Amino acid sequence: MAKASIGDSIFYAMPNISTLNGRLIQKLFYGPPGFGSDPKKDVHYTFFVLVLAKPITVIISPANQMGEGKTDESIQEIDSIQIKDQRTNPELIANVGKNVTVTGLLNQAILPSEYTPVVLDFKAIKSHS
Repeated sequence: MAKASIGDSIFYAMPNISTLNGRLIQKLFYGPPGFGSDPKKDVHYTFFVLVLAKPITVIISPANQMGEGKTDESIQEIDSIQIKDQRTNPELIANVGKNVTVTGLLNQAILPSEYTPVVLDFKAIKSHS
């Protein structure tokens, strides 16, 4: 398995495990039918988001993208990352508002329920405050 990061600001997406530092928050996002165009009628979702201590670049490899024949690409200036499918995780709930180190798998957002350009499959968290 390749290294998950190059230096401290460039990271590789899945299947590499990454460790990121930042502040954990909960953020409201709008869903169907209008995804924010009509907040009174749109579904409301609250997700955990890691607001990074400093922006990162995530390198997405062709194996992680849909379709064939794609070359490596990167997503740059990522300053916050949605944590996927963890809206009721007690470890995350207990650390909202704290500076944390989060470990998990990074990937490019592709689903309508993924609101930041890069999302994280959560594995572990450590609080710093």
